Amino acid sequence: MTAEIHSPPGNRKVKILSPFKGVLRGLIHPSVQVVKGMKIGDVDPRGDASACYLVSDKSLAVGGGVLEAILIKLRMIKDDPFA
Repeated sequence: MTAEIHSPPGNRKVKILSPFKGVLRGLIHPSVQVVKGMKIGDVDPRGDASACYLVSDKSLAVGGGVLEAILIKLRMIKDDPFA
């Protein structure tokens, strides 16, 4: 895959290689500066393009843990507002 690297004073194109085959699921935000060797995206090795539109099991677990922590903290505040 080829990507455009925007860097002053001009733009240059460099080749970006993945260590394995698969479907590109996401890329780093364009405004983030990158360095050689930095992870800039996610490649799904299953090769199923429809999976790009789904939330992964790992993401659901992380989101569930965050929600649980928020609800516990809200309950603590309700029970003792000075906690």
